Amino acid sequence: MNSLRFLSNKLHNTLLFIYIFNLVHRTIRIMQLKFILPIFTLKRFFLFLLPVLCTFLWLTSCHKLPVKTLVIISPHWDGIKREFSRAFGDWHEKNYHERVEIDWRDVGGASDSLKYVISRFGTEAKGIGIDIFFGGGIDPFLELTREGLAEVYHPPESVMTGIPAEVAGLPIYDPEYHWFGAALSSFGIVANDRVLRVVHLPEVKKWADLTNPLLQTWVGVGDPRNSGAVHLMYEIILQGYGWTKGWEILYQIAGNVRSFEKNSSIVAKEAAYGNIAYAMTIDFYGLTQVSSTGTQNMHFILPEDYTIVSPDGICMLKGAPNQTYAKRFIDFVLSENGQKLWMLPVGHPEGPAHFPIERLCVRPDLYDQACDIWTITMNPFKIQTTLKYDAKIASRRWKLLNSFIGATMIDVHPELAAAWKNSKDNPERRAEFSKIFLTENEALEILDTFNDKDAVQFRNAKNIEWQQMAQAKFRRLTR
Repeated sequence: MNSLRFLSNKLHNTLLFIYIFNLVHRTIRIMQLKFILPIFTLKRFFLFLLPVLCTFLWLTSCHKLPVKTLVIISPHWDGIKREFSRAFGDWHEKNYHERVEIDWRDVGGASDSLKYVISRFGTEAKGIGIDIFFGGGIDPFLELTREGLAEVYHPPESVMTGIPAEVAGLPIYDPEYHWFGAALSSFGIVANDRVLRVVHLPEVKKWADLTNPLLQTWVGVGDPRNSGAVHLMYEIILQGYGWTKGWEILYQIAGNVRSFEKNSSIVAKEAAYGNIAYAMTIDFYGLTQVSSTGTQNMHFILPEDYTIVSPDGICMLKGAPNQTYAKRFIDFVLSENGQKLWMLPVGHPEGPAHFPIERLCVRPDLYDQACDIWTITMNPFKIQTTLKYDAKIASRRWKLLNSFIGATMIDVHPELAAAWKNSKDNPERRAEFSKIFLTENEALEILDTFNDKDAVQFRNAKNIEWQQMAQAKFRRLTR
């Protein structure tokens, strides 16, 4: 492919030379006829111009560097992909005199991307032709590491210096270097203040505030089976409040949900449009909508009850076909150059060129440098969190929670919403509506079997069982 591109460039330059040569020759003939200039003067002029043209064409040919390709699967939105493609390409060309283009693969959110990668490795054990998994929180990378699908890579000391091992009790990178936090994320609620004023809805400050019966049809949240960010918000509530109380809150929030969207990006936009008043979302989706609509119209809060700051990871996949460029991409993302791209405003020489990204970086020192020009005002390394988040248990029960939430909330939402409407003002019915029929011990007992990649029939049977139990309860409460 590179040799064909080289020949194509040579052919292009040859044709360009012939065109310019003919153009110069015709110009000389016109000058002779119009101005009756001496022949010898024109010949000297032509002899002087010819080597200049040849030199120009040679330099042009040499400037066109061979292009390499890096394949990355990512749930990130297009703005992030385009800005990192441009910035990494420029950085790589400057430092290594090679141009690298990125072939982005998009199959949906983090959960979808993880399922796709694991499924592909099920039939292509040595490698799937993808170099890097980029974005999606922390849980997908713990899963990839546990499955042996994340390659070990030790970045140079110059890259890792300045990046702490953890933030708010969570690791920023794997101690054995299977994965790295490329950025940081917090999770909260974005509210449309205009809707609150018009409809006379209350301001919320905690996750639990979203259970208020007055909020029915005014809350939005995504589907954790598609989005890792959405999954993490469910996990935060379960770990913060405990298994029984956590599910009680989640069911009541689900009763107030207008509809379950595919991811938190769509939910945040729905809040901006005024279709809902409150959206559970990751910080950058919420802040993007606040920025576009104005702080007088929307605001984003970190819930006062429980919140965390979590790394948004990156790793090189097993059997990566372009390991040299994959390692350099990771180096770039973790470097000051890559980290500034998350935080600087559009148009800044070291920031994004076209798309505002507005993410938290993993380098504490950058928050203290020229903070007046950052688009981010929050320092995650100074946030006091009351939740000691257990990333390992969250990763282990990732599949089970997604399936259970899907079977008992999302796939039966019409029945759930009707039951909530009929139960929310009656304490006894409300308690029955909110009661979880799977204890934490029962979940732990089936966890290993549920996570077995070959236990498809077991998982399907459980999903059907849970859905039928949920439908029976909600239909009973609707009568």
